[in-house]
Amino acid sequence: MITEPCWFLVTSIGRTATYWLAWSLNRHPDILCSHGDHFPPDIVSLGEDGQAELELSSVGNPIRSFYDIPDFQTLGMDQKKMRRGQTIFQQKTIDDVLDAHRMFGDYAAIGNVHGYSMGNFANRYNAGQAKRKIGTANLIRNPVGQILSFYRRHSFDAERSDEYKLSRFKIVERNIEFAVAIRERFDIDIEDHDTMIFLSTVIDVTVMQKDILIKDVLHMPYEELTRSQDAFSILLRLITGDADIAIEQSYLDDVFAQGPMNYSSGQEPAVKEAFDALAHWKKFVIAKLLSEDVVHRYSEYGYQLNFLSDRIEAQK
Repeated sequence: MITEPCWFLVTSIGRTATYWLAWSLNRHPDILCSHGDHFPPDIVSLGEDGQAELELSSVGNPIRSFYDIPDFQTLGMDQKKMRRGQTIFQQKTIDDVLDAHRMFGDYAAIGNVHGYSMGNFANRYNAGQAKRKIGTANLIRNPVGQILSFYRRHSFDAERSDEYKLSRFKIVERNIEFAVAIRERFDIDIEDHDTMIFLSTVIDVTVMQKDILIKDVLHMPYEELTRSQDAFSILLRLITGDADIAIEQSYLDDVFAQGPMNYSSGQEPAVKEAFDALAHWKKFVIAKLLSEDVVHRYSEYGYQLNFLSDRIEAQK
């Protein structure tokens, strides 16, 4: 019987294959990993085509919160109930969240992916919310690609929920001086649906990008994690620490046999090409709001972002 597991947290601001990672970790018999503020499904078998199921609703056991929030199939992704679940999760300490996993049995390693951003975790840890050793890593992504991925996600959700669309509008409203300046410079309609979604996305995602400025933590590029078995093994070794976790080749092959697990995943255009295809004002907004410190830090991880400074110079 395992008395004390190895604890871990993988942080992210999102759109970095976090569900893929949580699902992949759960495929290991000695690991239990939750995703976000909800517990993930049990390990599932691959379909006839060798790929994992794409939709959350197709999983055998519903995804349930451990705070008695109804499962997503019953919710129909109801925004109010989802926010309630997220609020309750955020009210719990890190130790509370990790300890709640024990009801599922004994595992050599127990943790969570995407329940916290690195900045949120650091603040909670410094406030004494965790009294145990926790293996940590932070997932990062080309910041421009991440912005565009969030933009697609927000556009998808806003088209299906007036309440969600209103929440995006409020972000622009809180940054109205910047929005008005962009309107006057580029003669755009900031009340237009697409314009509002794009502005709100860049505003909130660029603020969250400050997580990469936090030192003394592994910032793992998701582009490497999802394509390299070596990178995945390095992350696994880091977060499981001293736990006796065997990394068999058959397990790695199983993980990398999985396809994308998100409706907006799949083949995406190269970041620079996707950036170049944007309207001039959109390129300017991204280049303007990504701070020089953040861009420099990303360059240390091999991301080529010179086209951002080129865009600013071109607009002067």
